[in-house]
This record gives sequence, C-alpha cells and structure tokens, in this order.
Amino acid sequence: MSFAELVQDYGYYAVLLGTLLEGETILVMAGFAAHGGYLHDLAYITGKAYGFFGWDVPELNMGTSALAAGR
Repeated sequence: MSFAELVQDYGYYAVLLGTLLEGETILVMAGFAAHGGYLHDLAYITGKAYGFFGWDVPELNMGTSALAAGR
C-alpha cells in the first residue's frame, strides 16, 4: 500500500483526529493533499470544522470561565 493510497483511505480520519490535537498543521497538510487530488476539498474542511467545534471551542470556554472565576 503506497502513501497515496493511505492518504486516500484514511486521510479524512487523520484530519479529524489531527485537528483535535494540533489543528493548524494538519489543516495545511490536508490542504496540500486536497490540492494534489488525494482529498476532496469540502470533506477536509468539514473535518476541520468538526475538530474545531469538538476541541477548540470547549477549550476556549474553559479558559474564559477560569478567567471569569478569577483563577
């Protein structure tokens, strides 16, 4: 199995999991994969959106609530 086949088969899962951990780097790599024709544009943008709302927004809310509580 070549790297291109791995990206085509598991790229969307990698985008979703990667955005939960380190979003910007994974999004840039997914953009290159989409430009190369390995991923569909809308699918990787959707994966990034789910990753953003799954982790970044709750993380932001935790930080702002801690500031409001005076911690």
